[in-house]
Amino acid sequence: MEHVRALLRAGRWSDLEELAQHSSPVEGLHILAVLALARQQPKEALDCIQRSLELEASFSQRNTLAVCLLACGRSQEAADLLHQLLEEQPENADLWFNLARVEVGTQALRQALRCRPDWPVAELLLAERLLEAGECEEALLWVRRNLEVPGAGLTEARIVFRLGRYRDCARLCLGLLQRHPEDQAARQWLFQAVLAAGEFDRDSRLADELEKGLDLPGALLLVPSVWRVWPERIGLLCALLQRDVVADWPLEQWLTSWRRQFRGQPEPCELAEALAVHNFTNEFCFLETAEELQGLEPDHPAYPLYRPLPPGAPASPLVLERHLLEPARERELAKQFEASDQEDPVARQYEESPYPRWRELLNEPPVAGRPDRVLVAGCGTGRHALLCARRYPQAEVWALDLSVASLTYAQRQAERLDLQRVRFLRADLMELERVMQLPLCFDLIESIGVLHHLAEPLQGLRALVSRLAPKGRMRLGFYSRRARRGLEPARRLASALRHLPLRELRARLASELDSEDFAFLAHFKDFYSLSGLRDLLLHERECEYDLSELGRMLEEAGLCFGGFDGLPLSTVDAFVERFGREKLLDLGCWERFEEESPATFRGMYVFWCQASAG
Repeated sequence: MEHVRALLRAGRWSDLEELAQHSSPVEGLHILAVLALARQQPKEALDCIQRSLELEASFSQRNTLAVCLLACGRSQEAADLLHQLLEEQPENADLWFNLARVEVGTQALRQALRCRPDWPVAELLLAERLLEAGECEEALLWVRRNLEVPGAGLTEARIVFRLGRYRDCARLCLGLLQRHPEDQAARQWLFQAVLAAGEFDRDSRLADELEKGLDLPGALLLVPSVWRVWPERIGLLCALLQRDVVADWPLEQWLTSWRRQFRGQPEPCELAEALAVHNFTNEFCFLETAEELQGLEPDHPAYPLYRPLPPGAPASPLVLERHLLEPARERELAKQFEASDQEDPVARQYEESPYPRWRELLNEPPVAGRPDRVLVAGCGTGRHALLCARRYPQAEVWALDLSVASLTYAQRQAERLDLQRVRFLRADLMELERVMQLPLCFDLIESIGVLHHLAEPLQGLRALVSRLAPKGRMRLGFYSRRARRGLEPARRLASALRHLPLRELRARLASELDSEDFAFLAHFKDFYSLSGLRDLLLHERECEYDLSELGRMLEEAGLCFGGFDGLPLSTVDAFVERFGREKLLDLGCWERFEEESPATFRGMYVFWCQASAG
């Protein structure tokens, strides 16, 4: 088989096909199995090797069978066979390596390297396993022995990131991108490292890479700080304004001042157009004066920077699309949803103020395999549901909400992003039995930031559990009382001023809160749009929790906690160092951790759970 491996390494597949034709039936089928594995056709490979084994069962064929079982996802069968083969050849490095692909930990890899020292592939896999276990110093030693191997440089950067050396990680990624300009993974780790560091070297290559990678997670968050260093990169600022809401108070102040100057001296430019579409998205929440608005008519170039354009007003195609065409499409889409008077105050709030108003989805890689059916309960304006559609491209995704205004926004975004596998329904998650269009059960149910707005959150959770398939999973999100305690001064002031229009109320918050309380408020992205502000400070109904309360709710609903989702690696590492990896599913330990680090769940508790055994 050495000749076969040499042909494989050389990519000479046609020669392998010819060799199989001129070999004995046993060897020919074996060669075809190896070739099918190289072509990523595991089922065909398994069929060939099984037919070969019917004729003769050599050690080499059984080893190939183990690899085929691995490729087909039949891990336990592969492990059992590899253990049998190792009893016959305990010094076979390939067997230990294949076993390491099945079993967690590092033992099998260390055995493989004992049998075959200086094996780059095994050393790099060992580095990955050590990184997963948080043993970063040893992982770094192994990876640095093999930096000439493709991919090793990125592994080094990831390990350095895990060690908390974020600026070093950024420098490594810039070096990788200089050698491999199309390496999107290195670009993404660069952005994550700069965000984690909170600072960066004044290296203009960072701005270059940001311009190339604006679709990557975290990229738009970097724009304000990068643009402040390189203000000539006006394209970066315009891209942010067109794709997202500016959630940076100093930048908002600068844009507010620029808008005022443009009002007095209007010269059409790229920034004015971008700000017009941005301000439509944030519902024109910027501070404004009566002097600015005086005499401002729809035909003035600055008008769409302050208010929605009326039909017939002059504007660029992009501004017309955002201000007029998209809302018109939403009104058309509303006809497919059954409208009704909203008696529930929460439903009425989201009918009046659809939330959140968003433009772009994260560029996430798809996840293979299950789930087949996904339910997003309380989908709002659709971002969560459409992320699920992108994340699980093989799944049917169903999305429910009570607000027609939110559902039409979601449906329009689905059309714009060409993600039309999502079925949006107007329905109450408390009355799922009345929704005849829904399947009886779902492999995955997600409900982030929804249940804590119900009058009876536990009853809502039980309603969702009733639609969970056997062995199905749920992903839930709830507000943390401790993490949001700093909002209390802003909430008190907002409650006292709730008679004011939201734009005026927001201006009063900015001027009347003390600096510490305002800094806490300005950390939340919801502060940077009017519908977001209402959701954050003036919600009609909202419950906040601590982890002991959530633990009891899960128990009463027949669920068990399956781990938090989306926490930074630095947070997980700090927890493991404090309590040990075996306590990652212990809510009591997490509650103690949050007491010591109250900002841990400032966004939300987001976690996995599933039905309790028995």
